[in-house]
Amino acid sequence: MFRPHANKNVRENNRVEYQKMPLELFQGLFFMAQNWERKQ
Repeated sequence: MFRPHANKNVRENNRVEYQKMPLELFQGLFFMAQNWERKQ
């Protein structure tokens, strides 16, 4: 469970991970949307 008072390095690392995630997430959603439209 994430605790707000966790040490600073952990929070910095999490912030970097969360910044990297959206691009991969949007690429995945875009890819799924293309596949879904092809099936229609």
